[in-house]
Amino acid sequence: MTKRLASDEYKRKIMNDFRLAEQQDGEIQAMMARFLCIRVGGYVEVFIKERIRNFVEDRKSHKVITSYIQVAIKNVTNLNNDKMENFLKSFSSDWSDYYTSHVTHEMKSSLGSIYTMRNNIAHGGNDSLSLLSLKNHFANIELLLDVIDKSITK
Repeated sequence: MTKRLASDEYKRKIMNDFRLAEQQDGEIQAMMARFLCIRVGGYVEVFIKERIRNFVEDRKSHKVITSYIQVAIKNVTNLNNDKMENFLKSFSSDWSDYYTSHVTHEMKSSLGSIYTMRNNIAHGGNDSLSLLSLKNHFANIELLLDVIDKSITK
């Protein structure tokens, strides 16, 4: 039986919100793009934490190690490319090496852009963010998360 992943449900909701946003006028689309930017940043964090948690649980790691890792991953936020590389390297240099050799400049750029925009939006900044631009960033992030998933499970 396949394990149901919270990140899959999170992604499904984001995709539904993108479809809903596309049906709106320009002003509503811009507001929804800001909302979706925040959701996409959260999705990255949920995905990473879930994959690490599953990795540890699947290997039936010692309870002390499992507990330590689960506490440590709670603090994973604002994952720009450097933080992502360092985070993966803290578990395995193989993970980090796989990530750096398979992630593209566009994927890195989208990851950084999402968190820069998310933080700006969250702190009252006035980002002009189009739904199309956000969808492009989300597509790149999906590719980046696939690279991370492969680096952890290979």
